Formats: sequence, C-alpha cells, structure tokens
Amino acid sequence: MRTRLSCVFVVWTAWMSAGRLDAAQTYLVRDGRPNAEIVVAPDAPRTTRLAAAELQKYMAKISGATVPIVTQPTHEGRVRIYVGRSRDTDELGVRNDDLPDGAYRIVSGKNWLVLIGTDTDFVPTEPWPRSHQDRVSGRLIRAWDAVTGKRWGNPVWHLYKFYSGRASAFGKPGKGTKPRLAPVDVWAFDERGSFNAVCGFLRRLGVRCTCRASWAKWSLRCARSRCRRSMRR
Repeated sequence: MRTRLSCVFVVWTAWMSAGRLDAAQTYLVRDGRPNAEIVVAPDAPRTTRLAAAELQKYMAKISGATVPIVTQPTHEGRVRIYVGRSRDTDELGVRNDDLPDGAYRIVSGKNWLVLIGTDTDFVPTEPWPRSHQDRVSGRLIRAWDAVTGKRWGNPVWHLYKFYSGRASAFGKPGKGTKPRLAPVDVWAFDERGSFNAVCGFLRRLGVRCTCRASWAKWSLRCARSRCRRSMRR
C-alpha cells in the first residue's frame, strides 16, 4: 500500500530568487487536503484547460487531494495557481507576449503561482478530411476541386491523423457535469506553452513521467485509433 505524503508541494515564495534559503513556505496540499485552487480564464484555450487537468491529476496522484479548478478565486486563504494567461495574470504583471515556440514562465509571489506560456487553438483551413472515409469516398477531393477549379492533389489529406475528434471534457470547473463526449477537438498542432510550464513545474517536484508524455500519448492514441478504424473499413 502506497503511503501518501501528508505535507507536499511546498512553494517557495522566492521561487525565482536563487540561493535564498530563508524564504517562507506555502503548502498547496497539506495533510491530504487541498490548500490551493487552479485558476484558468473562463475562455481559456483547450491546451490551457488540458494543462490544468494534468496538474490536477498529478497533484492528486502524489497527495491524494483533488485541487479544484476554477475560473476565478473562491477562497481567500488558498494559494492561487494560475495556469495560462487570464485577467488575474495581467494584473500581476506576468505576461506571455515574449514566449514563442512553446517557451514558458514560472513566477511566484505571496500566496500565488503562475504557470504560463503562449496557448493557441489550431484551426485548419477548409476543406480537410475528418476521417479516412472522407478520402476514400471522394468527398475531400470533390470539395478541393470546387475550391481550386482544377484537379490537383490535396496537400492535407492526412490531417485527420493529428486530430482527436470528439474527446472527453477536461480542465473545467464542475468536472463530471459535462457530457461524456464533448467537442473538445484537440490537435497535435495546438500551441501549448502553459502545458509545458506545468510539465516544468512537476519535474521540479520530482515527477519522473511528466504530463509531456501524456500529450504525446494523446496524439498517438488519436492517430492509431483512426488508423484502426480506417483499416476495418
């Protein structure tokens, strides 16, 4: 039987001040109870919500406590873990404008921690195939010919392999109240700086298999699942 840590996730308020050993300690989880909230913007991109969900999952694995995900702080005494950009991070002066290509920033202060990067939702240009069936049936090429006016090959015929389709809802308050299959539509091409920030934070806590692997597994699972369905057809 695995013994869970009773006091875990110490956040040094002087996180970015190297060499300071006298910094005050703040607990995100203590004695098996959450002492923090994961805060995301109400309209957060899907990769931000996925990052929040992964942070919640790994914190629960270590401590046994489920830290709630909220869109605005609800408890004055709790540590606020801001995942992704929001109005609150803007007010704190923590920005992501200068973080391209998956770069991230981890900043902490009195009773708060920011895990932030640039997050964008990939939007494919139409027409593109939703499945292998769109290819073999000719629907894709007919739509492509209508756009180009010529019988040219379609350069994005394989795009569906990088698309999750309808996936379970995640990273939102009230988890479990959403339909089991909600149109989350995760893409392998989504920009996910805040997701990388969560991975970096978890690594500092000693997590060996970080959520970065979860993203890779997510993308591979989507591709393999669609390939199997295509082969059965």
